[in-house]
Amino acid sequence: MKEESVFYQKFSLCPMVTPPLKVDPHLLSDGDNEIYPLSPGKNTLLSLTLWSLRHSHLGSEKKTLPCPFHVRWSFKGTIRSFKGTVQKKNYRQEKKRAAKELFRALKDPSVVIMSDWLKIRGTLKSWTKLWCVLKPGVLLIYKSPKVDHWVGTILLSTCKLIERPSKKDGFCFKLYHPLDQSIWAVKGPKGENVGSITQPLPSSHLIFRAVSELDGRCWMDALELALSCSSLYKLTSKAGRDGEQSSSSASSNLHPSPLTEHELAQLKAILVMETDRYSDKSEVEVHEESDNVANENGHRLSEESDMDQSDDLSPALKATSYVEQSQEEIVEAGEAAQTEAVSEENKGLMWTLLKQLRPGMDLSKVVLPTFILEPRSFLDKLSDNYYHANLLSEAVKEKDAYSRLKKILRWYMSGFYKKPKGLKKPYNPVLGETFRCCWHHPETNSCTFYIAEQVSHHPPISAFYVCNKKDGFCINGSILAKSKFYGNSLSAILDGKAKLVFLTRDEEYVITMPYANCKGILYGTMTLELGGKIAISCVKTKCVAELEFKLKPFLGTMGQVNQISGKICHGEEVLATVDGHWDREVYLTECISGQREVLWNPSPEMRKQRLKRRVVQLEQQGQFESERLWRHVTSAILRQDQNRATQEKFLLEEAQRKEARERGGRLWCPRLFTLDSITNEWVYKYTDTLKIAKLLKRDHQTIKRFIQNSQQGHVEKPRCKITAHELRKVKRAAAKMPLATSLAIFQSCNITGVPKSTRCAILSDMAKVRKAERRPPLKKTHKLKRQDWAKKYLKTDFSKVLWTDEMRVSIDGPDGWARGWIGKGQRAPVRLRRQQGGGGVLVWAGIIKDDLVGPFRVEDGVKLNSQTYCQFLEDTFFKQWYRKKSASFKKNMVFMQDNAPSHASKYSTAWLARKGIKEEKLMTWPPCSPDLNPIDNLWSIIKCEIYKEGKQYTSLNIVWEAVVAAARNVDGEQIKTLTESMDGRLLSVLAKKGGYIGR
Repeated sequence: MKEESVFYQKFSLCPMVTPPLKVDPHLLSDGDNEIYPLSPGKNTLLSLTLWSLRHSHLGSEKKTLPCPFHVRWSFKGTIRSFKGTVQKKNYRQEKKRAAKELFRALKDPSVVIMSDWLKIRGTLKSWTKLWCVLKPGVLLIYKSPKVDHWVGTILLSTCKLIERPSKKDGFCFKLYHPLDQSIWAVKGPKGENVGSITQPLPSSHLIFRAVSELDGRCWMDALELALSCSSLYKLTSKAGRDGEQSSSSASSNLHPSPLTEHELAQLKAILVMETDRYSDKSEVEVHEESDNVANENGHRLSEESDMDQSDDLSPALKATSYVEQSQEEIVEAGEAAQTEAVSEENKGLMWTLLKQLRPGMDLSKVVLPTFILEPRSFLDKLSDNYYHANLLSEAVKEKDAYSRLKKILRWYMSGFYKKPKGLKKPYNPVLGETFRCCWHHPETNSCTFYIAEQVSHHPPISAFYVCNKKDGFCINGSILAKSKFYGNSLSAILDGKAKLVFLTRDEEYVITMPYANCKGILYGTMTLELGGKIAISCVKTKCVAELEFKLKPFLGTMGQVNQISGKICHGEEVLATVDGHWDREVYLTECISGQREVLWNPSPEMRKQRLKRRVVQLEQQGQFESERLWRHVTSAILRQDQNRATQEKFLLEEAQRKEARERGGRLWCPRLFTLDSITNEWVYKYTDTLKIAKLLKRDHQTIKRFIQNSQQGHVEKPRCKITAHELRKVKRAAAKMPLATSLAIFQSCNITGVPKSTRCAILSDMAKVRKAERRPPLKKTHKLKRQDWAKKYLKTDFSKVLWTDEMRVSIDGPDGWARGWIGKGQRAPVRLRRQQGGGGVLVWAGIIKDDLVGPFRVEDGVKLNSQTYCQFLEDTFFKQWYRKKSASFKKNMVFMQDNAPSHASKYSTAWLARKGIKEEKLMTWPPCSPDLNPIDNLWSIIKCEIYKEGKQYTSLNIVWEAVVAAARNVDGEQIKTLTESMDGRLLSVLAKKGGYIGR
């Protein structure tokens, strides 16, 4: 007992529990198994263990204990004596049992919340990498994953956790004692007295650094779970050991073993929003199908049900099939599609309804007739904004914040031109209703997923989540639908906001929505319009787009229907103004240049570019998915059977009222979204790997690795049995010598015996094979000259500059060989190999504004020196192009050539001066600056065309014909884009202080 007491003292994780309650001594058992009802304390591991032990013995049979004391003793003294004896015995027993439970948790390898490498800062402020294992209540630190060299144990019950800012790469957080006391245990999990030798570590705190912010956030979440001793990871006792009952009713079942095929299918089903595989299953399906299997009567599981929605995972999950939706109806733009005349049959219903209304009345609780309903749910209608989600994929790639905001605004306007014919309102979703769909992006081979749920009925709140991790954006938002009656008009207000996040840029854009206004209810034509002011703002970039949707004036013309106006600002500066019509053309005018362009136009060509929406087949939908839930109402409306539609709608509403009565005063718990207590916003639940690991009952690291591989498009490959330490050495070596072979990389790490296929598989997980990037050898003097040149020509009109250069085009491509994707069992295509390389053609060309000069071919065998270069220009450029131009053009044109010896020699300069190209008309050029010449980008366009699919040529004449054909296919807009990019190139040179800006 003394040894157990010492063990408990060394590993005490919890504060003392409250004193036991007073009980009748006649109810005490003569055995050792009766437990007093102890207070569970504040979420501590020991208290939870004692609490579970108490409940495990509540069913034991109680016996009456006869009083062994002499009758001369006072009854009060008897009670006090018995209480003290029994309390001491139970105290020793519970102390012993708690120590055993903790000892088992420390030694059981399956009870692990999280384990990974972390860098820890020592007392001397130097960092060392150690293996950290997080268990309930403790953090064990080892020198390696073999856990045979123990460094120390941190008692989490005394610690506080905080995020720590750092200038270094990665993510830092700190564990510390609030009273500056020791956080370390005296002994290790196996009774070690002395830890392994390492740098000295602080006694009252410890600073950790993870590799990335994602890993650091995962560690903080896991530590918060361990600090609060959540029931996510339960300690498991073996039944029957030493005659004791299990202190936990169920095992945590967190297996660190690799995923089986069945579990892999389940995980893919849950992670569809993370893996961007449109044929897989989303998280909502797991919950819906588990509900359907668990409750065979078809009743929905709610918060008060006996079964837990998140833990009840069906063992037989089937992959969900998304099918392309049938042809959708899109009406033409204009006011005609937004007006509707009420038939005589429905006017009576309309007047009956209007008699019940008062001006200013909220219509959310009013039952509307079915003839004004659009045959789809409001959750479905919210997805109309994502048929052009590819615009968001393009916005992520834009380099400057202003261009990104313009693309976002263009995407925002793309969600309005689809509208129902006439005055129609979608169904009000019932509580717990869900809708899901996706759009495949052909350009990026990615998928945008959309999922929505009605999280509240009074007030009606709809939450939605949109995600495309591959393209780097996600949207989370919620909308409170309000409606007000004003006599001859009513307004539907969408109170809420959406948050668009660009994952790779860490930018968050807050978006609001306009309201819908219906007028002409009592007199005039019933018309639906959009009104109000909206904003798209980003705090990080300080860019804001403001739009105002204008209602048609009382005496307005047709041109004033659906008008919008707005502006784009950066801080207080207005960059551009916006005007047009939200269902037609929208124009953007630059404030500085005055240039006016079409921002958005839903033309027939643009409508053909709408992404095809894919929905879940009806037979695979859950009973509370929108299409299946409203299918009878929709069918009746499409048949124009209003009586049947009203009956079916009444059945759904009555079922919802009945469920609300049965639920009583208990709150409804949504399945897919949760209310953030800090921001008071609805957020999607299943973006956290810890929660997904709990759902699948697997360890967190396995789930995390699978998600990361899925997001990067990796396929499971055979792994070599090398240690994690060796793997890190290989990664560092590959970063140091990226052009070395796999054998050389592994030999530099002293790793032998690894086959070539395994080496390549390991390296392909770390990096991709790419050609070395060509860069000029810039020195300090070169950078200074580039800066001076940029300052000199910063205000130049580059539309008058003729940019010239030469390019050599070889028969077999730029490097004489090509790679390709060869499938298993497929024979590699034959590629010709020439003895002497095959030769090539030297081509000269120029570009000015949006015009291409040439290309002209240098005769084979001619070596360009000063004399041959000038003769070539005389025979081609001057005779065939320059002499045809007007005198005013020749007067204003500026000739540009680089610093090649044949160009910059005294002979060539004097010869050009005799032609009238001298002084300001001959542009000087900085050294080592091919990245500043826009014609280099033209050569890239031509080469991509002529070497497409690894094409080879058999003669120089055929190569020349291919160059001419490719040059003719380059349109003026591409050339204009290149020449107009010079202002940006000069600014980039100045920003990088003369450094290389790339092509």
